[in-house]
Amino acid sequence: MPLPARVAAFCGWWVLLVAVTLVVAVDHGVALRVLEVPRGEFCLGVMRQFAAAVRHVRR
Repeated sequence: MPLPARVAAFCGWWVLLVAVTLVVAVDHGVALRVLEVPRGEFCLGVMRQFAAAVRHVRR
């Protein structure tokens, strides 16, 4: 795949991840509170795990 297409796909996946993560954090805020997981911590955790998966796939 050409470099511009790879960059576009990479950016698109990150944009989608951030959008979906924020929707889940807002929509399931009560459940996160019950589990004592702050929304910010949830979002950062999801992004860290996604970054780790991307590093594994790009090897």
